[in-house]
This record gives sequence, structure tokens and C-alpha cells, in this order.
Amino acid sequence: YYLYIEASRPRKYGDTAKLLLPATTKSGTKCMQFHYNMHGRSINSLEVFSMTSDGIPSLIWKKSGNLGVRWRAGSVEVTLSEGDRFILVGTVGKRLFGDIAIDDLQVLDGPC
Repeated sequence: YYLYIEASRPRKYGDTAKLLLPATTKSGTKCMQFHYNMHGRSINSLEVFSMTSDGIPSLIWKKSGNLGVRWRAGSVEVTLSEGDRFILVGTVGKRLFGDIAIDDLQVLDGPC
């Protein structure tokens, strides 16, 4: 199974799909690993944020545009405090030709 944001109707430009990961239970360096697919001429973006326990997000990774038909590996390393979390955000482009998918998501303790 994988997760994706569909660009066809009723979706419209700028719509987002957000995946909030559970809050961390232990402070330290975390490595989030995943695979992603961004195919179609109207792709907008896939972003990863870290969010503090008081709700302040910081952009830590971003890809935009058509990256072809193959799945790619992504990883993000960040130091989080207890209660912080990762958020993935897929954003629909201007036309219906472009879907964004993620798969094999895992968060590990320690560096990537």
C-alpha cells in the first residue's frame, strides 16, 4: 500500500494532503526515510516539515515538479525534542496531470 494525492477533480490548484506523524517520545536525532513518486507535467510539491510541540513548523525538505515515472528514495535527518513531529505535505498543481505518492515511510532513532 502507498499514500497519494490525486490531482483530478474534484481537487483544485493548491489543495493539500497532510500526513502528521506521531509526536516523538524521546528527544534526539531522528532519520525519516521514505520513497516518493512525482509524475506528471503539473506536479506542484512534496514537502517535509518538523513541527515543535507548540505548533511551530519548519520546512526541512522539498521537491517540486515532474520527476518521472520511477520511485525515488528520500531521507531527512533532524534533531527533535520530545513532543515534536514530522509532517508531510503534498500540494496539487495547476492541472490534473500530476500525482504525488509516498511509500515505505519510517522514522528511526539516530542519524541517516
